Amino acid sequence: MMEARIYNGSMLAGIVLLLAGIFMHLWSLVAFGALIAGAGGFFGVFSSAKDK
Repeated sequence: MMEARIYNGSMLAGIVLLLAGIFMHLWSLVAFGALIAGAGGFFGVFSSAKDK
């Protein structure tokens, strides 16, 4: 359960970075935010599947 909270938090932080990068036109920040959000979502799926 704690892992899912960490992964969901990292996904949310990645989305915030992605949106901030779009707003400020910093495309490296957009890419970094997408990478963090994607990794959080990817590992979050496996974490929730493991709990079931």
